Order: sequence, then C-alpha cells, then structure tokens
Amino acid sequence: MTFPKPFNLDGKVALVTGAASGLGVAFAEAMAEAGADVSCADINGEGLDEAVSEIQKMGKMAVAIICDVTREEAVKSTMKIKQEEQNR
Repeated sequence: MTFPKPFNLDGKVALVTGAASGLGVAFAEAMAEAGADVSCADINGEGLDEAVSEIQKMGKMAVAIICDVTREEAVKSTMKIKQEEQNR
C-alpha cells in the first residue's frame, strides 16, 4: 500500500496501544507501511511477538512493550523506562 505525501512517516516512531490483535495490530502495520518504526504496546505478550515479527519483515524496527494501558502507573513506568533507554 502506498500513502500520499502527508502520510509519510519516514524517520518517525509510532507508539500503538492494543498492538497485539485486531485494530491495534492493523494500525501498527499501517504505521510501518507509512515508514515509521513502531513501539507496540499490549498486555498480550504472545500477540506482541507476532506483531513485532510482521513489522520487522517489512524492514522496519519494532519493539514489544508489555503494558496495561488501563493502569496509569503502568503507562508512566513504561514511558519512564523508554526515556531512560533513549538517554543512554
């Protein structure tokens, strides 16, 4: 699938929640198709592994983040860890 210029996400990173199944995995793959690397978040680790594998097959970077986005503290903790990793 090709995207018009306004949807070019080359050099960007997308964070997609619910990325292990359904619409979430579809959005994660669409972000990768548009050029973004993708951080995939969900509570379903097995589904995340599959989503990440598919995105990597597209030639994009992808990481799995196990996180329950219904819990504010889990989201804050996840984002803090990712920020610390980027600052290394």
